[in-house]
Amino acid sequence: MKPALGYAGVDGSFLLFTKRVEKKYTLPARDILVKMSRRGLVGGQEDMIEATVMTMARECGLLTIASIESTNENNSHLSG
Repeated sequence: MKPALGYAGVDGSFLLFTKRVEKKYTLPARDILVKMSRRGLVGGQEDMIEATVMTMARECGLLTIASIESTNENNSHLSG
């Protein structure tokens, strides 16, 4: 995966976060890293990784509004 970091030109701190969302949304980490690079994300913006991946998943048809709402309902106990 380290060659993908160099290819994408993103901060190494993105790797752990990218691996987590790769499993969650079934998108290749390499594609996620390249997309973050194209968006110009820099170290310290790790919170933007999941938002970026959610957009990618919607574009690929892997994520729908209904699935987002379902996830929010399932996690509602965490915020209160």
